[in-house]
Amino acid sequence: MLAKSYLQNTTLSADEIAYLLGYLEVNSFLRAFTLWTGISLSDYRQQLKAN
Repeated sequence: MLAKSYLQNTTLSADEIAYLLGYLEVNSFLRAFTLWTGISLSDYRQQLKAN
């Protein structure tokens, strides 16, 4: 939920969001995000832009 909030309300990079959420590697965060949402981070950002 916090990751989605960062994506919706800021222009932080995936690296910065991963760091804020306590991930040491951005790839671990990207895999976890895909598991949580069912879509990739880039697809999620595209959906945000479309709305």
